[in-house]
Amino acid sequence: MFETSMIARPVVIGIAILGCVAPLCASAQYRPEIAPQIGANKDLIREAELKAAIDESLRPQVATPLMAAQRLMQEQQLEAAAEKIAAAERVVNKSGYERHVIARIKATLAAQNGDAALAAQMYDQASNGKWWATPEKAVMAQSIAGLFYTAKDYAQAAAWYERYAQLAGPVPATELLRAQSHYLLDDFENTAKILEPVVQKMAGDGQAPPEISLRLLADARAKTGDTTGFQRAADLMNRFYPAKTTQ
Repeated sequence: MFETSMIARPVVIGIAILGCVAPLCASAQYRPEIAPQIGANKDLIREAELKAAIDESLRPQVATPLMAAQRLMQEQQLEAAAEKIAAAERVVNKSGYERHVIARIKATLAAQNGDAALAAQMYDQASNGKWWATPEKAVMAQSIAGLFYTAKDYAQAAAWYERYAQLAGPVPATELLRAQSHYLLDDFENTAKILEPVVQKMAGDGQAPPEISLRLLADARAKTGDTTGFQRAADLMNRFYPAKTTQ
């Protein structure tokens, strides 16, 4: 979710960059022949700085309904929030940053509604541009993966858990869900490929890997005919869950 301070970013002129032009302007007093060029460069720099600032702020006609949408989403008034987002979408000549913010808030609303497909679509739209920090992207990718998993769309769930892993690295709990998605697609090679480094690292650190991770790994190895891999998983199962292996 967006904080109010993020939505209402002030328009700030790049003083440091514009300040660099001042010595050139001073030298132009002694070299009149380059004064027009310096003046044009100054205008270009000023224009570029203004454009960059505007591209990272929201006009009131966009910010106001989006902030209202956020409040309504917090209150679980999702239909009313959708109307406010639609009002922001109707504003003409939106900047790239405005489109980005609208897409992110719309993705969050879609996730609250359990609409995995729309959340994924808005995620991809919001990913255009420079404004989304990687940790925040990772959180949303994980949420979308979970929505697809809950909907039993395991192909999409696996794909989105892959995207999450690329952004956040291997997180044991999420890697298990990623592996389960592949397992439910009968993709046993990728199931084992995902789980093996996770369980080995945990075991190496003296931590017990989740029992289900070891069972899935052993079964995936068995289904691919990897007897050596199966034995490794069985040995870990015997090490950390001896009572279960003797039942």
